Amino acid sequence: MRILAVTDSYPPYHSGGYELRCKDILDILESHGHDVRIITNRSPSGECIPRHEEGRIFRVFHRQDSSRSLIRGIIDDYRDVTYLDKNIRSFEPDVVYLGHIINLTRAMLPCLAETGIPIVIDEGGKSVSWSFTHRGPWYGLIGCKSNSAVKDWLKYLLGFGVSKLCRNRLKREWIWPDNIRAYFNSRSALEHTLNEGMFLIDSQVIHSGVDTDQFAFVDHEIADGHIEITVPGRIEPLKGTKDAIFLLNYLWRKNVRANLTIVGKLSSTMYCNELVDQIESLGLQELVTIAQQVEYHYMPLYYRQAHICFFPSYQRIGLSRVPLEAMACGCLVFTYGNEGSDEIIRDKETGFIVPQGNFEAIFKIIQELAKDRNRYQKIIHNARKCVEENHSMDLYVDKIELFLQKAVNVSRTKNGN
Repeated sequence: MRILAVTDSYPPYHSGGYELRCKDILDILESHGHDVRIITNRSPSGECIPRHEEGRIFRVFHRQDSSRSLIRGIIDDYRDVTYLDKNIRSFEPDVVYLGHIINLTRAMLPCLAETGIPIVIDEGGKSVSWSFTHRGPWYGLIGCKSNSAVKDWLKYLLGFGVSKLCRNRLKREWIWPDNIRAYFNSRSALEHTLNEGMFLIDSQVIHSGVDTDQFAFVDHEIADGHIEITVPGRIEPLKGTKDAIFLLNYLWRKNVRANLTIVGKLSSTMYCNELVDQIESLGLQELVTIAQQVEYHYMPLYYRQAHICFFPSYQRIGLSRVPLEAMACGCLVFTYGNEGSDEIIRDKETGFIVPQGNFEAIFKIIQELAKDRNRYQKIIHNARKCVEENHSMDLYVDKIELFLQKAVNVSRTKNGN
């Protein structure tokens, strides 16, 4: 297959697991012999790098930015859809793969709608539904009805004129492609998208996978009276990082010696400052390490050095790979069940799903496991087996490859090829 991928912040530039997962998928698809071309946004410095990694990756798209003027936004939309159109004509893809598109131009969707090329969306949360409801500067302008017939007529003329000037690359009307298929990394993401009223010709839930060689298993044991806890994830309120501080404080008040390591991208400086203030007010400075973001290949070290991975996310939609990574490494997961963790963890068998903010429940489980170390061993081994059998990266990408190939085969059959 010739796969044209359009995605945001392609690594090494990224904001989190979504972009990393897209890269993993596309790298493996290319290793399977598929011809992959990637269009992504410019580097954080704003520099245009049109040919990177031997022409495979094109960092030319503009990120959606609310600080841009309306005219600047429309010009950027035009440039991006023009570049996309030229790549479609030169590359002639069998399928268009849309990854994390929430920060990219919405104008590409009506453009893609007229190509007839099958479109497959990798949905990890709200990216597609957001693009469906927030249509960008151009369609926000011409599609917004006013109370004045004169203004609406002027908008019509503007749309007609700009569309002609742009060789119909910026369409006069918003068109949602009728040949979109999407796979979702969680049931919650699928349900959210369908509730938005979007039309999908096909949809499937394919839970994320991890590299079981990279995230290798280490046999842990709970040490007498001492527990290492790690909390990976972006440092922001929605990820519930502050709950880890409260948990640590609660355990110490219950005479459980524990240390805490927080590792993740600093997404909110204000929230991080609140964390530091909370740590100091509770006198936990010597017990907490805030590592912030590290290179992804270092993450297995943090899991292997910890007995427990606490995943206190309050974000409901999507699926984080953090629990899977921890399970693969032999690090016992405690989670609130959000971000799809309740879809991959069997409570009390491969990890623990606890009520939000219920630190007493976590304390009691830790007490039980400290008395029955065989149970701890059984759970972490069950978790590793679950990942190997259901969530390995190879199995994950094989399912995606079949989904892409199905889209191509249906299109070819429909067109008589």
